Amino acid sequence: MDITTLVKKITVGYVGFGISALLFAVAHVLNLPVWFDLTGTIFATVAGGWVCGLIVGILVSLFLCIYFMSWQSIFFFGAVLFPVIVTWLLLGKKFRIEKMTTKKFLIGWFDIGMTKVALVLLTNVVIWSISGMHFTNDAWSETFSSFFINNLGAGTTLAAVLAIILTNIIDMLVVYPLAMIAVATYFKHVENSKIIEAVRTAKQPVETNETKK
Repeated sequence: MDITTLVKKITVGYVGFGISALLFAVAHVLNLPVWFDLTGTIFATVAGGWVCGLIVGILVSLFLCIYFMSWQSIFFFGAVLFPVIVTWLLLGKKFRIEKMTTKKFLIGWFDIGMTKVALVLLTNVVIWSISGMHFTNDAWSETFSSFFINNLGAGTTLAAVLAIILTNIIDMLVVYPLAMIAVATYFKHVENSKIIEAVRTAKQPVETNETKK
């Protein structure tokens, strides 16, 4: 890996973490029913590779652990790993924004979203089995859980499961398009820019009359 590529990946990582942390802070202050934790991770995975995406995802998870001062947040590392792998397999390999079709966009949206929903739900089940309690870990999940109990007659466990599924579906409905907007912006203005092309051209050996012989 040359120095240009390394600097690019580090920059993408910083930007990815910044996107997730900033959007999460805004959502938390405004009390929105979204987490935004995967926004920067998806961006970093597509723009910088799966290693870059995984590092960003782990850093975002650590940020949430410190922010909430909660041991349960540690278990959500697994909910980052698999969406990163799915994102890389679906979108990251030799990604070209001009080849992104509506079909590919929707398939990525569904697969990455469902992977995140499934892993978050599985993680909560693990936490519940350890703690012996069926609870949700944010205000909107609590609100939805209470709605399912009071209006649909759902039991505590079913209400918690439905609330977690609903909040994460809402989250991914917003997160994936935002991440792809960031990806499109990056590839349009940075990756495919004349500056990057100039750097790459400058690194190529200059062909002279002697080398032609």
